Amino acid sequence: MDWYGVKVLEKITLTGEARPVQNEPVLDFNTFYREKVVLVKADSVRDAWHKTKIKESELAKEHGSFVNRHGQTVTRTYQDIIECAKLSGEPAEYSEVFCTYFVGMDEVSADEVICDRYNSCPGEWIGLMEKND
Repeated sequence: MDWYGVKVLEKITLTGEARPVQNEPVLDFNTFYREKVVLVKADSVRDAWHKTKIKESELAKEHGSFVNRHGQTVTRTYQDIIECAKLSGEPAEYSEVFCTYFVGMDEVSADEVICDRYNSCPGEWIGLMEKND
């Protein structure tokens, strides 16, 4: 068996009126998407894809919804597997677990590429989508 990096897409929805919490933003939209890469030990790309699909469906049922510190219900739903790639060896610290190539234009800055391709959430928003333990 080999190691595979599998990129998964989740949809995160926040429902309900947000209570203000000191020094934290209240968002004016309620749908986010989360990409993550998970490591899977499998016999083939197809096997890694299949194992991940089953595991992600189980995790979605297991974790369901929760209420964040703003009083909103946060629901994560598994959407799909985006990509799957075989690692070149055993994972270790600073192992490359995933790599994607895409076409860019010479005259576009790295900041513009990041903004256009990822449209990332600022770090302070991430806490609004995480479960408080």
